[in-house]
Amino acid sequence: MELYKYSAHRNTSYLNWLRSQTCIASGQKAECAHHIRLGTNGGKGIKPSDYFCIPLTNEFHTLGGQAVHRIGEDSFLTSFKIDKVASFIQYLERYLNNMFDVPIENKVKDLSYLNQLIDLAESFNTKKSVRKKKSTTKKTSTKKVSITENKFYKKEKEQKKLKDKELRKSLKEKVPKVKVKLPKAKLKSTDSEFYQSAKELQKEYAKNQREKHKEQMSEYRKEQYRLAKQRAKDLKRSKD
Repeated sequence: MELYKYSAHRNTSYLNWLRSQTCIASGQKAECAHHIRLGTNGGKGIKPSDYFCIPLTNEFHTLGGQAVHRIGEDSFLTSFKIDKVASFIQYLERYLNNMFDVPIENKVKDLSYLNQLIDLAESFNTKKSVRKKKSTTKKTSTKKVSITENKFYKKEKEQKKLKDKELRKSLKEKVPKVKVKLPKAKLKSTDSEFYQSAKELQKEYAKNQREKHKEQMSEYRKEQYRLAKQRAKDLKRSKD
């Protein structure tokens, strides 16, 4: 039986036992159980069977430069010369012997023997996790009701309308009506008394300015005439 054909076994007891073993890469006390996806029934987003695990320290699992999650499973297995099938068989044999006193007699370490060990481990697995099937029955979705369609909302809205109507009515009764009579036709600015007075003052000012200017011009011409007459006398005297 090929590894990819196995079910996704879940055995918490076996994983806890693996974490108590020594790291397959360093020989130190293991801290985690790494699921091998390469060539097994695992894949992207799919966890392999718990029986396809190896014990590792955090250093060789995720943290260190040679960690399996850093360099990839293919490079990791090649670098540390790990035969995954032989490792699965080795740890399953130890687990069954240490935990359940199962004697190890088979010397042929092949896939059929691995299958026998997995079946045996499963027979001792009392806490098998069962996947719950998704219910195919469609949930009856309750139709969402808008808040404006709620009967309590509508009742409150009606009460608010009545209160507002009563309030407007009471204010209308308290404030007396005052009629203001407006003139039927607007008065022109030229018809006002102020405008007429200003117009008269402007005329008076213009008249005074004209008379003043006239007097100034008369005086100027007289002076010019006198000066011209004086120059003519001076010129005659100089010839004599």
